[in-house]
Amino acid sequence: MKKRKSSAIHPAGCPNGPHQMAIIDPQLFGPVDDCVLLQASGDGMRNAGIHSGDYLILDTAQEVRNGDIACILHQGEYQCRRVFIEGDMVRIRREDGVTPDIVTSDCSVLGVLVGTMRSYRCQVPVIQEVVEKDAVPIS
Repeated sequence: MKKRKSSAIHPAGCPNGPHQMAIIDPQLFGPVDDCVLLQASGDGMRNAGIHSGDYLILDTAQEVRNGDIACILHQGEYQCRRVFIEGDMVRIRREDGVTPDIVTSDCSVLGVLVGTMRSYRCQVPVIQEVVEKDAVPIS
């Protein structure tokens, strides 16, 4: 499986280049010198606990092993998938419980997933509206 350099990916899904930075505590995810931060989109990995909008911490120096979740380049598209190495072929698995595996020799790895981060900030206004609507005054 080919290893892809991290410079081809824009951190945190920024289409215009690396304008965002994140400080990641190495005590949580290990050494982060060779890590990039991307943002997930779609629900293809929901059964692995990865949801659209989650930030993915990928180690670009780590070798992918059977069963690892990794960011791969497949058919010109970056995807977060579970990877199984089978000789010269690679089995790519979505964790959605529906889509069949893809077996291919045409993919490269950007990095292995070492952690995720999730923000709940965007949900606050919705929750606040519900709380204000259903709120009971405290006397």
